[in-house]
Amino acid sequence: MSCCPPTRVPALVKSESGVGEFVDIGKNTKAYTTGAKHSQNVIIILADIFGYTTGRHLGICDYLAENGYYVIAPDVFKGERYVPIDPNDLSKDVMGYVKKHLIPSIQEVLDQTYAQLIPKTCKWVGLMGFCIGSWQLFHESKRDVLPLLKCGVNFHPSIAIEDYVGGDAHKLAKSVNHPMLLVPTKGDHESVQKGTYLEKEYNCMVADYTHQKHGFMSQGDVDADPKIAEDVIKVLDMTLEYFAKHQ
Repeated sequence: MSCCPPTRVPALVKSESGVGEFVDIGKNTKAYTTGAKHSQNVIIILADIFGYTTGRHLGICDYLAENGYYVIAPDVFKGERYVPIDPNDLSKDVMGYVKKHLIPSIQEVLDQTYAQLIPKTCKWVGLMGFCIGSWQLFHESKRDVLPLLKCGVNFHPSIAIEDYVGGDAHKLAKSVNHPMLLVPTKGDHESVQKGTYLEKEYNCMVADYTHQKHGFMSQGDVDADPKIAEDVIKVLDMTLEYFAKHQ
């Protein structure tokens, strides 16, 4: 079992750098922050399995900040980095890594992240998850502890992880308490695909990107593939529209 389908894009060899800063949010945990700290609108980023400093995560944070948001990307893996035994087959070892970072640990980091928000300034919060980050996002929507949280955006969501840690992905999908934008790609779980019950019954918008491979948003090579470059910008602009709609 892998959090990513075998059709995923490979992790980027060279990661994008950011213009923001890394801050300590307590308990030996760092977060990347960018944008105006006193912005009323905050986006919290939950990275893919390779971590928040890899691929295009920091570049996406900065893009959102350029559009008026204060963005926080906490290191939910607390300094540990997943380095697969076989980069072409994550199923050999990825679930062992996932089970070291289960939902209670993730929620502890999110509570530390919420503590960074300025109470008299912050009026709205959106979550954005990539891959495993969407599994974490769904659980956070289910927990529903932050009144300012209004919606979530999920790129190539890997909620199928729930089935392999003793839960039920379908039940998790039905338990969310916030509007969701889902951007499924080739091989992603059936519950997040176009036309399924999440779209029909649970106030979720599904943008079908099954022509792209899992991981294209955070790890796809925009220099080597013009279609990835085009779709990354297109999806980010759609995301900005979605967040604005739910403010």
